[in-house]
Amino acid sequence: MIEDPTEWQEDDVNNHDIAIHLQEIASLLEISDASVFRVRAFRRAAEAVEGYPESVVSAAVAQMLTHIEGVGASIAADITSFVERQSSETWDELAQEVPPTLLAVLELRGLGPKKVAAIWRELGVVDVEGLRQAVEQGKVAAMRGFSAKSEEKLKAEIERLGRMQGRTLLWRARAIATSLKRALEALPAVQRVAIAGSTRRWSETVGDLDLLATTSGEPRRIMESFVELEAVGEVLSNGPTKTTVRLRNGMRCDLRVVDDGFWGSALHHFTGSKFHHIELRALAKERGLKISEYGVVDAVTEEFLAGAEEVDVYAALGLPLIPPELREGHGEVSAALAGQLPELVTGKDIRGDLHMHTTASDGTASIEEMARACREKGHEYICISDHSQAVTIANGLTPQRLLAHAEDIRRVDAAIDGIRVFTGCEVDILRDGTLDIPNDVLASLDFVVASIHSGFHMSAQEMTERLLAAIESGVVDAIGHPRGRRLGQREAYEMDFDAILKAALAHDVALEVNASPVRLDLDGVHCRRAVEMGAKLVVSSDAHSVRGLEVLPFGVAMARRGWVTRASVVNALPLAEFCARYDGSRGARTP
Repeated sequence: MIEDPTEWQEDDVNNHDIAIHLQEIASLLEISDASVFRVRAFRRAAEAVEGYPESVVSAAVAQMLTHIEGVGASIAADITSFVERQSSETWDELAQEVPPTLLAVLELRGLGPKKVAAIWRELGVVDVEGLRQAVEQGKVAAMRGFSAKSEEKLKAEIERLGRMQGRTLLWRARAIATSLKRALEALPAVQRVAIAGSTRRWSETVGDLDLLATTSGEPRRIMESFVELEAVGEVLSNGPTKTTVRLRNGMRCDLRVVDDGFWGSALHHFTGSKFHHIELRALAKERGLKISEYGVVDAVTEEFLAGAEEVDVYAALGLPLIPPELREGHGEVSAALAGQLPELVTGKDIRGDLHMHTTASDGTASIEEMARACREKGHEYICISDHSQAVTIANGLTPQRLLAHAEDIRRVDAAIDGIRVFTGCEVDILRDGTLDIPNDVLASLDFVVASIHSGFHMSAQEMTERLLAAIESGVVDAIGHPRGRRLGQREAYEMDFDAILKAALAHDVALEVNASPVRLDLDGVHCRRAVEMGAKLVVSSDAHSVRGLEVLPFGVAMARRGWVTRASVVNALPLAEFCARYDGSRGARTP
């Protein structure tokens, strides 16, 4: 079955990391005014690596990289170098010519490599801070290809990027923390290692990393080994039981070695959040107790009551164990006291994945490849939901192509045992709220996801009416990535979310919890509101490759942060119940 969020792990270096490295090289080449053919070669290789269905690291170890279409001998050498030392000769050479800090400038929407190159050469700007100063002085507007309006947009973009300053997306933070955890677990004297902090709570973005360990030997030995890890760039402090480092990727990481008897209380303390601890300390005080990283003690006698395990810490306060995802100070302590904590949905509850793409649009795997991969993961059913025609950049399907594609899906469904493969589509919601595929075509499909991929800058009223029209169409089963955000890139669009929920409930349309690590949409806050209103949710991967299916635990984590139970998730239904519910009678189902 699918693993739970708490069990999800990522490779030390994965296909996405390698693809990003190759894209960075391509960008640096373009800024340096290198040959367009060389730039394209790296971009093609990055796309090939991103969509490669197997581990590129394994291909590098087996010296089979050139078997990947688009990867020649030279780029293969760069990939191998990156796998070994998280850099490459080409990147190192370019970094001597072009300031790598310009890559952060490229994260600003509206700036491509050509414009960044011009700003660097003409204004001497090498980083985001330098660009901010140039914008404030009106220097950018005076450049060819820019205007006062584009300068204002840049100013807003710089402010947006500033809000993300020092924050790392959850998927990346978990990958880094997992890599460090494995390295520590390999040390002979280490007994236990755990990831703590906001990473353990599955927060959407993470500031610093927190690791805890216990040892059968001297803590100092663990610290000595920790600071020598390849990932460590700078040692900020190094004590006998706590060491703080700055990793080569810029993140700060704290490692604490604790006594085994305080493991549970330390893990609880350093998991947070601050607001959760405030509520627990108030409760402890009411009960004549004190709680800290060193356990729960009697406030008068200082008698030690609990600390070895987290469950013991909560029990000493008269509480059940509160899952880390809920520890945000949002009423979880009161709910626990009242015996009203929800039984949160888990990865094992998810029976199918209802949003994924194939080579019919912008995916990299066939229908059969996606189906077989999902069967191996324990899914009972999936839905193939390729893009519709409005998304031309993604090779979206026309009505005729969609009907033919549906027949292909049905043939695969009939040919593969052990999993049902349903017909579907991710249909675009146009600006006026209409769908870009005729209703009769959509009605012939098993499950339809409707999403917005353009026209994000509308008033809240206009966007609400747009979404309501799709929900009320009678041919839509779910709204994909409902708030339209991309973490660190695009804010959620404005809408009347309660109005959307009321309509979704009335028309039996689920709202998606999109597990793509750059979306995580809906987030925990909006998941919880959906549950309060009685709306249904669907946790989907939005996978564009076999490897993309691995992100589903991130969607489960967002649902858990939103107090979601299995009963609220439509793809937690067993196959027979799902078929009975989605039997083609849209608009007639009982919510």
